[in-house]
Amino acid sequence: MPPNRPATSRVTDFSDPNVKAGFSERPERFSGVDGHTYRCRVMTLPVEYYGAQVKSLATGKGFFAHSDANIDDIIAALKDNDPEAFERCKQQCELFARGYQVGPRFAVLLYVASETAPRKVTVNRMWPWAFGGQIYNQIRQIVETLPPKPDGKPMPLASIELQMQCTDANWQKWTITPIVDKAMHVSNVLKVIDEFAHEFHDPRNPARGGSPLVDEFIAPEGRIHMAASLDRAEGKGRFAAGSSDPGDAVGGDPVQQPARGGRQSAARGQPATQPATPARGATQPRQTKPREAEPAEADVENLLNGDGIDLG
Repeated sequence: MPPNRPATSRVTDFSDPNVKAGFSERPERFSGVDGHTYRCRVMTLPVEYYGAQVKSLATGKGFFAHSDANIDDIIAALKDNDPEAFERCKQQCELFARGYQVGPRFAVLLYVASETAPRKVTVNRMWPWAFGGQIYNQIRQIVETLPPKPDGKPMPLASIELQMQCTDANWQKWTITPIVDKAMHVSNVLKVIDEFAHEFHDPRNPARGGSPLVDEFIAPEGRIHMAASLDRAEGKGRFAAGSSDPGDAVGGDPVQQPARGGRQSAARGQPATQPATPARGATQPRQTKPREAEPAEADVENLLNGDGIDLG
């Protein structure tokens, strides 16, 4: 397990047929614009984590709060109906203790190559992308219908591009179509991994190695800060009406103040609610690290299988 991955999440895959669409499908990092089409790649396996949608009683606006209960206890409580695990979750997490409807989310590292609206614009950036059961099942169906590789092994998701058209920007609804082109995927994937190697825990094995950017994004903020965020939304404690500290009263926009504390990505410095479209012609800062030897194209099949490649 990468050292920074919180115990509140786990790496999974796109093979679970029991994932249900949740009450909200709003992504919290990458977001699309109505009618815009994006060419993307899902570069990592999905990380499963849990949380709840929180709404301010004063403004009606809300945010998604990440649960800080242990992932094993959450699964035992919600999927196995284990009452002892549920009690442990209540002790660990304010969302469980206050009776919020806790459900699963998934996060991947998404490479966005271009955006068309209607003119095509190069994007060439990575974002954490969070989604619920509806999008999970769309991608699962794509994975299940991909043609196998010549050796009979499953086609890895990172080896293809996805054409993603945003049909509803408010609820982030998508029409996702796979683009399978053997001629293009080898060189393109190697180029992306080489350019964004710092975004992966293990560039030799990016799909299974995971991403520090995703780990930072899904990390909960801790119970004390969670309690303060929920008090703000619920108008309780020092945020109640008549509080001696009116500057902290509910009435701000909790979408801009998520329960995670509004942390920004250290790698990109973008707010969690920032749309994916960068400023036209803007130069994006990039982290650098000593360049490793580039993998040979012959190694790409192992890399995309999650078997890793030899860069040395």
